[in-house]
Amino acid sequence: MRTSERARGVTIDTGDAVASFPYSHYLYAQLAPENSLAIRFATHRLVVTGRNLAVVLDELTSQRLDLLRAMPKCMQGLAEKKAVWIERIEVIEVRVAPDKPTD
Repeated sequence: MRTSERARGVTIDTGDAVASFPYSHYLYAQLAPENSLAIRFATHRLVVTGRNLAVVLDELTSQRLDLLRAMPKCMQGLAEKKAVWIERIEVIEVRVAPDKPTD
């Protein structure tokens, strides 16, 4: 996780792919009790799994979150217990049905 006072969006690094989402497309985020955070942008939904995700939520809602990166499992033992740990980030494209014409 990286923050910046002037972040215009957040870059997501899943370990397999990297994508950027502008804050102008950010809709909401919801913290779940089972160590996951759901983040919704206009075109994508992200599901972040990890530890101490309330810190990520705070930085995201303040629009200071600049980079969110999943970390290799082998590195987990090196992280402090109170540190943010991102185990997995799932990026799901949201498909919107086209508007139907009204008669």
